[in-house]
Amino acid sequence: MELEAITPKEIQLKFVFHNFARGLIINIQRRKNDKCRA
Repeated sequence: MELEAITPKEIQLKFVFHNFARGLIINIQRRKNDKCRA
């Protein structure tokens, strides 16, 4: 592994992880809202 290589792949992984985490949080909030309504 080379130190200088912060690859597009790594950036992509970070981006995907952030999207996944945000989606998860939105899902949880939606579920809470649904429970409050019911």
